[in-house]
Amino acid sequence: MAVLTYSDIPVERKDGHARGAFRRFLDRLIEAREAQAKRHVAYYLLQLDDKSLEEAGFNREELSKIASTRYF
Repeated sequence: MAVLTYSDIPVERKDGHARGAFRRFLDRLIEAREAQAKRHVAYYLLQLDDKSLEEAGFNREELSKIASTRYF
């Protein structure tokens, strides 16, 4: 039985060697945790008043977009 799978996840590294499944899993896990951290920080910053956000160089609309993104 043959199985065909398609993924847009790059499998080869720049040096031409294929990445292992475990390494790809870890890469995706790290990406997910980074995105989660960005959402948590954006949610916290949204608790600040507009003046504080502006002084820190943040935009409430942009932070709202980041805070409302999905996990997947």
